Amino acid sequence: MLSVRDGELRCGSRLLMHHLTFDVKSGELCVLMGPSGLGKTTLLRAIVDLHDPSKVLLTGLDRKNVSGVELQKGYIAQGEKLVPWLTVEKNIMLPFLLCPSIRPVVNGGDKEDLLKLLEIQHLLERAASTVSGGEAQRILLARTILSSDKVLILDEPWSHLDAPLRRRMLEALKVWLRRNSFTALVVAHEPEDAVRFCTKALVVNSGGALVSEISEVRERAAFRARLIDALCHGFDEEVSDAA
Repeated sequence: MLSVRDGELRCGSRLLMHHLTFDVKSGELCVLMGPSGLGKTTLLRAIVDLHDPSKVLLTGLDRKNVSGVELQKGYIAQGEKLVPWLTVEKNIMLPFLLCPSIRPVVNGGDKEDLLKLLEIQHLLERAASTVSGGEAQRILLARTILSSDKVLILDEPWSHLDAPLRRRMLEALKVWLRRNSFTALVVAHEPEDAVRFCTKALVVNSGGALVSEISEVRERAAFRARLIDALCHGFDEEVSDAA
């Protein structure tokens, strides 16, 4: 569905990432991890074409069976805001109100299940201006999922949630997305979040090179160990280079 072969990500004259070779296949929930400041957000924006082509260039990208418009519909950026004068329910349904040609990709029962697992079903009649930052992030996530074409490009979509909420939400969200045949590429920072949510992890080191692609294994502890080892390996390279 998304494929990059020996790709490079540049912002002007600056090389952010290189030797990028990976696939996000249909039905995979893929997490992209690495140190802050590498350009992970820029990479997502380049994938969905939300960038200035004179300043940002991503080579090696091939979109299979999906268009840039579809990718943008399933994109959620850092710092995205709700419309404060609308209710929570109208914020969730806003894409459908603005563009009647958009059709729901899940049935009513699955929609209700999603709102319950995101723990926002009790907020629907409230004004969006009254919700907390964590609640707003879950509302935006619901809107993005429900109005997408089952392809999600998500930039730290649960960064404002406390650890206990993430723990109980991510495993349920993984089951829901897989049951409904969604595909996702998500930037995240906490290894435990990746272990609970993803079916594959991509790890980029401090030099901007993809150092590991870790597929889900049956034993969760083995997946966690491989992921943490890859993240530490990237940090060790940074220390070695500095020395």
